[in-house]
Amino acid sequence: MFLRQIPAIPEIPAAALRPIPAYSPWSSLLQLRLSQLQQPAVADVCLAAIVADVCRLYPDVVWDCRVDNDAVVSADPNMLHQILLNLVKNAVEAGARRMAMTYEGTALYVSNDGQPVPAEARGQIFVPFFTTKRSGSGVGLSLSRRMMVQQGGNLTLADQPRMGYRTTFVVEFS
Repeated sequence: MFLRQIPAIPEIPAAALRPIPAYSPWSSLLQLRLSQLQQPAVADVCLAAIVADVCRLYPDVVWDCRVDNDAVVSADPNMLHQILLNLVKNAVEAGARRMAMTYEGTALYVSNDGQPVPAEARGQIFVPFFTTKRSGSGVGLSLSRRMMVQQGGNLTLADQPRMGYRTTFVVEFS
């Protein structure tokens, strides 16, 4: 019997992740990494400031942000920033030119006019390594949901997009 020793696996920057077949030895490493998320440092966070910062990073998008300046949520500010960046990045990659972030009650609705999530993929988009993109790794939405759950919230795909948009994600806070 021939056994091949697998060399030590270095840290993998998130930007370097590429699609990985389910049978790959790398997939188990990434699943392990997903299970070892940093513990959130939950605090009262000014939601408007985080939303404004994310919007500034995408100046070519036409934004409609409806978040009161005094809106405070209980979240890890770094994780929340990363989650919103991931949602916007995915939307832009899906061709979005217009986006909206609307805070109502305990939820932030993140909507875009890009290509909608295909009906057959809606139930799988939060499954690790599932992707509808050619260059996607299938890690972003899964990781984003895990980060929200760790903070006592959730991330879901709305059954119906907000009026005037094709896709809406709901970031729910505790």
